[in-house]
Amino acid sequence: MNSITTQPTTFQTAAAGSSVTLRVVADGEALSYQWRRNGVAIPGATLTSLTRPAVSASDTGSYTVLVTGAGGSAT
Repeated sequence: MNSITTQPTTFQTAAAGSSVTLRVVADGEALSYQWRRNGVAIPGATLTSLTRPAVSASDTGSYTVLVTGAGGSAT
């Protein structure tokens, strides 16, 4: 069974133009990652971390990550 052992920070604020990084740690075999904003997959966001290099108001939203592997998936 796959499991997320360290969740990304629940709530973050950042000044416009600053950088924000979300990280997840998961256990399992052959894991893949897909970050989402407001339930929609972010193209190319398939690593254990997601960095927004210069945040703006358009980056506001709810971010989740779907971790999938041999043992199933976890969000």
